[in-house]
Amino acid sequence: MTEPHLAVRLPDISTLRRRCQALAMLDAILCPESEYRYYSYDQGFAPGRRLASMSDGSGNEYSIVFSPSGAEIRGSAQRAEGPPATVVLSRGRADDRWQGESDPDAEAMFEVLVAGTPEAYHRFAQDYFEVDLDLDAVARILAHAPLTGELVHKLTRHARVEDLIDDCASIGWALSGRVPANH
Repeated sequence: MTEPHLAVRLPDISTLRRRCQALAMLDAILCPESEYRYYSYDQGFAPGRRLASMSDGSGNEYSIVFSPSGAEIRGSAQRAEGPPATVVLSRGRADDRWQGESDPDAEAMFEVLVAGTPEAYHRFAQDYFEVDLDLDAVARILAHAPLTGELVHKLTRHARVEDLIDDCASIGWALSGRVPANH
């Protein structure tokens, strides 16, 4: 049995935006160098617009622009032969579903985003970052828990919450506890 078309499996705009933010926050915690992150999120992309993106560094990438009127997804995945596989989907705020086209060869790059589970991100992180993560900590980030030193420490011993202040601002993530005055 084949999986349904990506447009059927994607969540509503609000859920999608929150998942994009959570994946970007997880990547920011695990990878201090932004150019090596898989997922990113920029809440100040343009006036009234937010940008979520994914890039694996091998030519597979997507971007999602969230605006007051809805959301648009554009992506492409490399193939062994032939032109890249593409995804072009959109959904208005009043729409009850996503509309557009997606090549089945490109849909795999959306799996973690579609699943939205701690286990899906854990599998991804084991492969991409070569780490074994605390599933409870991943679940807390996916639930948009404010960032604390304890939560960061559960995910990695190589980052401190103080190092993530700019990332939190860009992603639109809440911080808990005391933040240094110079930020």
